[in-house]
Amino acid sequence: MPPVTSELTSDGFLLRASCRSFFDAAFRIFFAGLLGAIPFVLWSDLISGLPTDEGMSFWLTSAFLAAWAGAVLYIIAVGIFLFFGEIRIAKSGDGGKIFKGIGNVGRTHRFLWSEVRAADEEAVAEVSGGRFDRTIHCIGLSGTSRRYRFGFELTPEQRAFIIAFLREHALTPVID
Repeated sequence: MPPVTSELTSDGFLLRASCRSFFDAAFRIFFAGLLGAIPFVLWSDLISGLPTDEGMSFWLTSAFLAAWAGAVLYIIAVGIFLFFGEIRIAKSGDGGKIFKGIGNVGRTHRFLWSEVRAADEEAVAEVSGGRFDRTIHCIGLSGTSRRYRFGFELTPEQRAFIIAFLREHALTPVID
């Protein structure tokens, strides 16, 4: 599948951008496997004694393990998205949609294209503190009432193509 495909329709378009990154997906799933094994390897007595424990330690241990399992499942879900996921940007008349997910499962943001004034690449500080500052890039649609940021998972080439396409096909020039 090409990184970005575009389909022009009679009243708009549909852009599809693949988020596929085998390395990132494999790394996250491997990390989730390691993280998921830690309670069983390091704290085997904690796991084996859980059903017989009573009182507050039972509930604290159960809550800790539930949070741990939730974190592992979240990392696995992100890994699966990075392998199979895509971002779809659609225009149908004045209606717009930004979808991020796999197939039909995901999150959709709806908006009006007439409210969007600009499409640019934005740099967002992801982690800030000490000597470890990291900036990530995304696509930003700024409108009269909201700002939409998406495409953190895309390559610079994909973001550049999408921004150029949106400027040409979706954004109407503002006449003062």
